[in-house]
Amino acid sequence: MTSITRTIECIMQGYQEDIQQGLKRERHRFAELFNTKDAKEGIHAFVEKRKPKFIQS
Repeated sequence: MTSITRTIECIMQGYQEDIQQGLKRERHRFAELFNTKDAKEGIHAFVEKRKPKFIQS
C-alpha cells in the first residue's frame, strides 16, 4: 500500500472512531511506512543531497 492509500484509510476510518483510536491508527500506519525501502531511500537521498530513486509504488 502506498502512503496515499494509508492516509485515505486513516481519514475514512477516523469518521467512525474516537480521537484516541484514530491517533493510534495513524501512529501504526506511520511506523509501517517509515520502515519501507522507499522511506529509507528518501532519507538517504536527502542526507546525500540527491534525488531519491524510489522502487515501490
